[in-house]
Amino acid sequence: MVISIGERIKSLRNERNMTLAELSQQTGLSTSYLSQLERDKTSPSIASLLEIAKALTVNLRYFFEEEPDNSLAHVTRKSLAKLYDIDKLNSVSVALTPVDQPSRLKVWQYTLSKGMSISNEFEEEGEVFCLVLEGELTLDIHAQKILLKEGDSAAFEANYPHTLSNKSKDVCILLYAHATMHPMHKTQSGVPSIEKEVKGENKGDES
Repeated sequence: MVISIGERIKSLRNERNMTLAELSQQTGLSTSYLSQLERDKTSPSIASLLEIAKALTVNLRYFFEEEPDNSLAHVTRKSLAKLYDIDKLNSVSVALTPVDQPSRLKVWQYTLSKGMSISNEFEEEGEVFCLVLEGELTLDIHAQKILLKEGDSAAFEANYPHTLSNKSKDVCILLYAHATMHPMHKTQSGVPSIEKEVKGENKGDES
């Protein structure tokens, strides 16, 4: 079934729990115009779609892609993945697994700018896996410091308090997965806390 641009805008706006008035405020487009777009009563300009895509945190091409069949697997398309701003310094996180459904596995992709770190302390037993896709970062875990470079990965028990810090001058992109024995609910999403400052020296020790 082909889904129109208007239907996609309305569906995505509802997923974001955003009203037409809120979308209007963020895009500078009138509510009447947005309403006509959602009802396919008018065709949007590229400039209007760009503003709408920015407000709904998706890429422009999302409105033109074919609808995927996700009946057997949860698929996160790059153009549809919701971006969560960590700060204003090019640091974002992307949820690669459902955040609003109970699950034993949570996977995030983090883009950390210089001086950013993520940390977590899990109460429930489980496992953590992280993979550096680009750049480098320092893993502080249980009084140990481990330098991870592009292509390096680390796996460890989740109940060890840990911090992943970007102490380099370049952006670091990493994959972060947290698995538990029992499904985590929305209030137990396992999302690490974000810090804007990295304490300590600007070097890590490889091991």
